[in-house]
Amino acid sequence: MNLGETICRLRTQAGLSQSDLADALEVSRQSVSKWETNASVPDLDKLIRMSEFFRVSLDELVKGSGEPETPPAEPCPAAAPESVTAPELAEPAPRRTRARSVGIGLLCAAAVAAVVCVALFGFFGILFALPLLVPGLVCVAARRHPALKALWAEFFLIDAYMCWATGIRASQVFLTLLWTPQMNYARLAFAWVLFACEIALALGTALTLCRKPGPLTRAEKRTGVLAVVLFLALRFPVRWLFMQWSAFWLHPNISMTFLFFGESWLNLLAFTLLLCVAVRCVCAHRTGRETS
Repeated sequence: MNLGETICRLRTQAGLSQSDLADALEVSRQSVSKWETNASVPDLDKLIRMSEFFRVSLDELVKGSGEPETPPAEPCPAAAPESVTAPELAEPAPRRTRARSVGIGLLCAAAVAAVVCVALFGFFGILFALPLLVPGLVCVAARRHPALKALWAEFFLIDAYMCWATGIRASQVFLTLLWTPQMNYARLAFAWVLFACEIALALGTALTLCRKPGPLTRAEKRTGVLAVVLFLALRFPVRWLFMQWSAFWLHPNISMTFLFFGESWLNLLAFTLLLCVAVRCVCAHRTGRETS
């Protein structure tokens, strides 16, 4: 077994795409493709990083020793032409096909719902089709993690509707102990449902994107710093500075839009980033303990 076949075998056994391995080694996906097809050979420092990443010795990596010479679990694609993007190769074709089929089904259902709602409620009835239309478009267009992106799009639609139409926000759960019967406990229950959806969506994103072996890359470390800074900044300085600035320069409706949506969604983004970094740190720590 040559070096390229060994890299391909180790990558597929770890359940990683070429893009994932490229991100971990801080190289381009085309470089990983060339290594696996023996069109080029990795530098020594990349070989050392790969041996640490896959938890094999350098001799096993280079010579392919210690493993039976079986064909890799999937064929190693040759270097793709420039017209083909990396995500297209990284995502298995059957999964993309299923996502597109679901997306087309949602678009068809959205078209039917739009026709019925427009006939019943007039032109603005088309808004009732958005919960089917937007996720359908995401499933058709997204090449990686279409289901996750569709869930995020659906959540933002529901959160925006609940905020504008009813004034219910997930952050109202922190007022639970101060809630009174005059404030309507049904509204508090809906706020808890939104809060639970936020937590589930953030945790699912972290586990889907960041549960992979190997040490932290520089990009992941920068993301961690950004997440901490964003999370701390949103606690007070950003809100206070925005309110001071908007009082002089922005229309009150724009200011309220930021407070209703921008601040809430930025907080959710910061929380999700922190969860992703936490999951990656746990995986990196576990990998370090296994190799030591």
